[in-house]
Amino acid sequence: MKSINTILLILCVTLLSCDVGDDDVNVNQQVCVNSSTVIIDASRHGNPNENVSITGLSLSGDCLLIRISGSGCDASSWTLDLVDSDVVSFSSPPERNLILEFTNTELCTAVFEKSFTFDISSLQVSGNEVQLNFNNSSTSLTTINYMY
Repeated sequence: MKSINTILLILCVTLLSCDVGDDDVNVNQQVCVNSSTVIIDASRHGNPNENVSITGLSLSGDCLLIRISGSGCDASSWTLDLVDSDVVSFSSPPERNLILEFTNTELCTAVFEKSFTFDISSLQVSGNEVQLNFNNSSTSLTTINYMY
């Protein structure tokens, strides 16, 4: 009888010591250090910028890293805004259309790459996924699926 009580006691202590806290609830919620916010403005969602090429996209939680290339002297003065059209296409998964507003005042012809980080949590829609379409040229479309 003592061994059964001991086993039950160990079982109860083991079950009560299990952590079912909030650790898994917000796995994707990460602070994007030195990031920009997405501009959601249909009036700024104009023509694609042909002077910039997306060379890489990666997601880490709510942080989107965009790597671009373009011509310039050293890329130090480049700025990049991520502009959403404020329209959601309710397909499966839903889609959002974005463009890059690239500003480059450098007059050199050397080619450089630079990375920019954006907090894209404002692009979430109902459900747990949205496809982000980046249209920055008349011929190419780059997409990435954002799951949250």
